[in-house]
Amino acid sequence: MTFEVEMKAWVRRAEPLKQLLDTKEGLLYVGFEEKEDVYYALEETPLLRIRKGIVNGERSLVVTHKKRSVVDGIEENLEYEFSVDPLQEQAVHSFFTALGYHMAKRKFKRGWRYRRVHTTSSPGLTVELVHLEGLGWFLEVETLAKTKEDRLQARKELTGFFSSVGIDSSAIESKPYLQLIG
Repeated sequence: MTFEVEMKAWVRRAEPLKQLLDTKEGLLYVGFEEKEDVYYALEETPLLRIRKGIVNGERSLVVTHKKRSVVDGIEENLEYEFSVDPLQEQAVHSFFTALGYHMAKRKFKRGWRYRRVHTTSSPGLTVELVHLEGLGWFLEVETLAKTKEDRLQARKELTGFFSSVGIDSSAIESKPYLQLIG
């Protein structure tokens, strides 16, 4: 099983942080991204997400179910997901509606994506400076980990990265976005 290990923090001033990320050694700029997430539920709690994404003009559609856990403010989620042809978006929504799901929440994100490549001494990181509609700016950093040891190493890498860009631990947000958007 592969876990997504993720941390996020509130960002007060996005532009200086973007400038820092643009020049940070070992960090590669991937591009501008926009994401629209639609969450479906059978009752109250959203069970799955359909994410429509655009990165540098390239469209994607991904269906995800997460088994969430938060350990010391860091998410360690087991994800089940698959990609669908973006031209099938309406069919995917109709499919889940036909199964009895209803749209529970919607979330919009836009911002910049970066990547730190995997080395022998550290895992690869995906770094996103994003604006969430209705909430504000966040820095998100995530990686993948298979073993418990990998997850412990990932946690060190994430906290180290936040420290390296001047994000104080008081800015870390441990609540999932779904709780924050209400």
